[in-house]
Amino acid sequence: MYSRTQKLSLVLALLAAGGLLVPTGAALFLPGQPTDDVGQQVSLQPTQSGYAYLEDDELVVDISPSNPNLQANGLNPSSVTTFEDVFMLHYGGDQFAEVWLTHEGEGIEFTTEGTSIETRANNVTLRPNQSVAVGMTIDTADSAAIENIEEFTVHSRVPDKTETYSASLSASTAMSATVTVTTPAPGERLVTIEDAAAGESLEADLRALALEEGLTLDSMTVDHDAAGDSEFELATVEPNGTHPAVANFTDETGMAALGAVTVSATQDDPVERVEFRLSALEAYLEAHDVAGEDLAIYQYDGETWERMAIEHSGTENGSVLTVGTEEMNTLVVGAPTAIFDVAGTQVNRSEITAGETVTVTAGVTNRGTANGTATFPLSLDGIAVDQQTITLGTNATENLTFTRQLNQTGERILAIGSSAGVPVQVAAETNETAPDENTTETPTTTEPTEIPTTTETPVTSNETTTTALVEEPASIGLDRIFGLGFAIMLSLMMVLLVRRRPLG
Repeated sequence: MYSRTQKLSLVLALLAAGGLLVPTGAALFLPGQPTDDVGQQVSLQPTQSGYAYLEDDELVVDISPSNPNLQANGLNPSSVTTFEDVFMLHYGGDQFAEVWLTHEGEGIEFTTEGTSIETRANNVTLRPNQSVAVGMTIDTADSAAIENIEEFTVHSRVPDKTETYSASLSASTAMSATVTVTTPAPGERLVTIEDAAAGESLEADLRALALEEGLTLDSMTVDHDAAGDSEFELATVEPNGTHPAVANFTDETGMAALGAVTVSATQDDPVERVEFRLSALEAYLEAHDVAGEDLAIYQYDGETWERMAIEHSGTENGSVLTVGTEEMNTLVVGAPTAIFDVAGTQVNRSEITAGETVTVTAGVTNRGTANGTATFPLSLDGIAVDQQTITLGTNATENLTFTRQLNQTGERILAIGSSAGVPVQVAAETNETAPDENTTETPTTTEPTEIPTTTETPVTSNETTTTALVEEPASIGLDRIFGLGFAIMLSLMMVLLVRRRPLG
């Protein structure tokens, strides 16, 4: 373990109404910017709040009129003031680091996300390249005590893979047994109990084994019904991963997996029961939109899930869950969630003509443990072309209906959400209109072209036969022209003969 003392300056305001500069905005660790390296690859960096700065490469927390970054008179007397982002803690190693802060005096508390980090048991655990903002709560009811605090100490610890330490023991049973906790790797704990007496209940501090950031397994209490030794291996599991312990959790329980840990006993003959204590920070619960009393813990034996009896208790910083078991299996923390299933997609017409519409329907069911809202797309040949949003309570079902015009010919596939697609055959549009089945079709008659003919009157006895020519309109035959000319010439010749006859 490594420790280093830092400078701290806290000065009361000269006037009761003295103000403090309280900037807003998220605190961030800025790579490449100056830091105060306190050892074991743990470093401190001032935030943009202005409450801290570097002086000779060392971080100084200065809440006083002398701070060049603040235009304020200092701390108001007889008040409680909270500063959320005074400076950043950063770990640049490749394992994980436990960091906590201490000081001599009353009326001041260092926190991260509203949780005290002033003891080793309440340390903040940093993963490789992780940063957290450190805040302060200052109570100036005792002004003299506040102004006498001139420094604080940063403690950092990077456990060795083979390192052990004595965990906390119950006062009545600490005489005979020894409890050690090792960290073989990040996300793992090995708990060894030696020389336990019959009837002893021994608590092992798991040092906030993080199932997720903000959700931790803090301790385990082992009840012994006989004298002897016991040993337990614990390892966290990615809640949304492919591990058999969580792969089917949501489908089988209707809950969302928030965090999981496998617990196996390599030596547990004298063990009667184990009790686990978990905690969820208020910010974690808010981020997952769940109340602490709605959290559930399930135990998985490799085949089935069993919901366990939980004792819930609230704290200033969140919720504590206590659960006991006689079997060492996988534990999963779950939260109510909505689970939507889409089924029974169908169309009203499987064959249409281009330009016509088709109606697509499907049933949506919420089989989860919470009410929920979800949006479902209508896809055409795998491409989303429309969507609808639906809200359902638990075990409720409702139909979704879409109407779509299809213009492209061929087989088109329509689907709602993740349901199987339904084919629709789209034929080419035609210009001919089919006759109505209830109407008698009127036949169409085509008039032939008239050809001039000679009509003969039938010949009967004692009657003169007359032959009439039906002349073709707008035409004169050559034979008629020749006959007419001959008649004209004959008439002229007759006239000339008459004129040449001598008058008598």
